[in-house]
Amino acid sequence: MVRGLKNEVWTAFLESDPTFYEKLNQKELIEFTAKEVNMISKELRGPDFRNLSKFDKREDLPDIFIEQQINIMPLSTSKYIIGNMEEYAEFKGGQPDSLHQYKVPELLTLQGKVTNWNENSWISAAIAVGGFQNAFDETELVRTLNGRMGGGRWQFNIASVTKDYVNSIILDNPQIEIDAILESGKAIYVIEAKRVKESNFLVRQLYFPYRKLLSDLKIWNKPIYPVFFEIDSAAQYARIRVFEFVDASSYNSINEVKRFEFQLIDNEVTDATKDGLLAFAQHVETRQTPAELFPQANDMSKIITLLVELGKTPMKNSDIAVMFGFDPRQSDYYGNFLLYFNLVQKNIEGEFELSLVGRQVASLSGVSRNLAIVHEIFHTRLFNRVGQAYLKGHKMNGHEIVAMMRDEHLQLSESTMKRRASTVVAMMEWMLLQVTD
Repeated sequence: MVRGLKNEVWTAFLESDPTFYEKLNQKELIEFTAKEVNMISKELRGPDFRNLSKFDKREDLPDIFIEQQINIMPLSTSKYIIGNMEEYAEFKGGQPDSLHQYKVPELLTLQGKVTNWNENSWISAAIAVGGFQNAFDETELVRTLNGRMGGGRWQFNIASVTKDYVNSIILDNPQIEIDAILESGKAIYVIEAKRVKESNFLVRQLYFPYRKLLSDLKIWNKPIYPVFFEIDSAAQYARIRVFEFVDASSYNSINEVKRFEFQLIDNEVTDATKDGLLAFAQHVETRQTPAELFPQANDMSKIITLLVELGKTPMKNSDIAVMFGFDPRQSDYYGNFLLYFNLVQKNIEGEFELSLVGRQVASLSGVSRNLAIVHEIFHTRLFNRVGQAYLKGHKMNGHEIVAMMRDEHLQLSESTMKRRASTVVAMMEWMLLQVTD
């Protein structure tokens, strides 16, 4: 949840209207202006409206919004509404079927390290290496519109958070921002790029540009596909999610139709092979498998991001929770993962900080860093044994991994071992994405 002045400002603003809760109960959408909110924020020495109204995911919402199941929506450049509107959608999870790898494009105007690129540079790089073309099954794409512009005048329907009624809304040319539009001879793709990995997203960042093209620019002779471009700079990794709106007039009819994932490989890195990694696993000295702090974090991209961020400054569980937008218990999973494999240690302040090995690994980039993480994982016997099986072509199932856990005498309950086995599978699937045949 959002803490501090954002909470104070929004609570003060909403409670300044004595009829606010009554209007909500009557399922009203309440109109207000940015100026009205700014006046209260100024009294409380809070941020301006632009920062007060930035809620890219559910977890960014102020506490009072979550408690009352409400959200805000721009109507025009100055007017907004607040009420019971379901503005977010969940991303589909799961491991990718394949991970495409491209060399970092050697373009002089793409300045700096890949890990420091902004969204615009990533879009340019994805076009240069053919990532978008492959994702869309296109041979040629032209980059056309981008930037801030008026959203147009049109009507749409949006479901309530409680899903028991639908709101009808008419927009009056609110400002929208488009990261990029790519066009081919057969289709148009509206790109929204984010250098974060989230579990949910704000649908209007795709819906408003989509309707701008459809209802304001009257583009009806080509299909328009909204595309969410997720960027994990630390891992030099990107995910292209292609969506459709099943009903153009329905905000909540968004549906994911395709996913394409790729990684940018530094030019000095040679391909890592299964045989090479298997040879390492077979000859490395292993330690007994500890039961304490046994890994239970399934998202390896977050592990990498945390490792890189810890290279900048030590972090407490609460800091990790804020960075990823989840509760402290989940953040403990990710910090403890790195602790388990000796990539971090805890200082006297109780913060996670990189160990000597962790600093060496974090100083690498891309595939080199990922392989170094795999090497550290393979120092632990259970993961070494499972890893060798995967590298030889045998993808072990949960039952087989639990049996191997029993062999290691971990003294964990059956139910706990079954849950931890899913983490082992996720780790090994990620490992296979780092190597070639």
